[in-house]
Amino acid sequence: MNDLNTKISKIFKELNKDVKYIYPRSKEYLFDIVLPGKRKKNDDIDLVVPRTDIKKLSKLLYRHGYITLNKILKRTRKITYFNYLNPEYPIFDVQIDRFERSRYIDTKDMFSARVKINGIYVMDPRHQLLIMIYKDLFLHGILGGKTYSEYKISEVKDLWKNNDAKDYFCNRSKEILGRKSNKMVKLIEKGSFGKIAELRRWWTFAALIKHPSFVFHILGHVFYKTVYKRFSRPHQLITFIGVDGSGKTTIVDATYNALKKNKKCVKVYMGRWVNIKVIKKVCKGSKSLIRRKSFSGRLLNKIKIVPRDVMYIFRYYCMLFTKLIPKKFKYNYLLTDRYIWDIKVQKKWFKPMMLFTDYLYMKPDILFFLHNDPKKIYARKQDHLTPDELKRDQDIFRKQVAKFGGHPIRTDSIDGVFREVMRVIAKKNNPEHYN
Repeated sequence: MNDLNTKISKIFKELNKDVKYIYPRSKEYLFDIVLPGKRKKNDDIDLVVPRTDIKKLSKLLYRHGYITLNKILKRTRKITYFNYLNPEYPIFDVQIDRFERSRYIDTKDMFSARVKINGIYVMDPRHQLLIMIYKDLFLHGILGGKTYSEYKISEVKDLWKNNDAKDYFCNRSKEILGRKSNKMVKLIEKGSFGKIAELRRWWTFAALIKHPSFVFHILGHVFYKTVYKRFSRPHQLITFIGVDGSGKTTIVDATYNALKKNKKCVKVYMGRWVNIKVIKKVCKGSKSLIRRKSFSGRLLNKIKIVPRDVMYIFRYYCMLFTKLIPKKFKYNYLLTDRYIWDIKVQKKWFKPMMLFTDYLYMKPDILFFLHNDPKKIYARKQDHLTPDELKRDQDIFRKQVAKFGGHPIRTDSIDGVFREVMRVIAKKNNPEHYN
């Protein structure tokens, strides 16, 4: 058994103690999908968990490096947990209360009848037979474009030999389809599973005639898939600030690599000049103007920094309208290395410009301030700044973070910083699950 199998086994042992769940497949299939040679891209670990245990599940999986970026609402039926420390690990695809498209199953009865096989709780034969025929074959046979594999057919045949499962299926089928259920039972006994998929649309119509309320359920499901799910996705601006050598670029890259596999994510470095030649020429000219020794007096010293700060502000506002705003609405997560507040660490800057930096500019949804001992930063990256100047710059950033409610993180350990960053991002959507 490899390390990944050991990890999955440990997770399930903890689940058995704290969380009520059902794993819909066999344990052998579970360990087949985690093996590198057998696992497919679409393979995941499916679980059904009651809504009352979702918080426990989130905290348990977080201890093993799994988080969710989905916002868990009262109507949420499906949550995806991914491992941000090891993106190659299989994801946990969790259905809340019941399987998707399985309103015909009594949730309380399903959890009370679950059985424990080889240390994992699975469905009892009655509900497993009902799920495999109605969900996998009847619903997915044509609509999902999936083929019913020989493995599933043999499993259905074995379950059909169980008299309790067969009687339960026949009784529930009569409640769902009425008289049409007799034909389905005959086709199952003959082994004509392809015919069941072909007649799916006619039986769906018969079920709607018998249960008209299903129409509203279908319309609600279509609305959720096409409209609500698209516009309820998070579109967050995540900003990292700090002095040079504090580890911003390293953490931004690690966060980007973790998020891009599960959400639409993009990163922007805000230290470069906007690609406009006129701005570059004017800014270079203003810098040379500041360096001239002919300017003297306190008034002139204040006036001569205005062209530089105006062009800095102009540059950042160009980035706001050309990069930040379009990309924030296009992607789920927009990561920025540096921000407009870098202007404030200049030795001299025109303070009335605070109106444009603090009040009119777009505020980050999540703000991280990476800091450390100035002497360690200086030893890590001996830039043109001294330790005293680094301390001054960090104090300026610290005031800014306190003003906008950011998260100061000391960068002693890159792994520890990365874990804390991912916890804060997950907590933004679900604060009760990641305290």
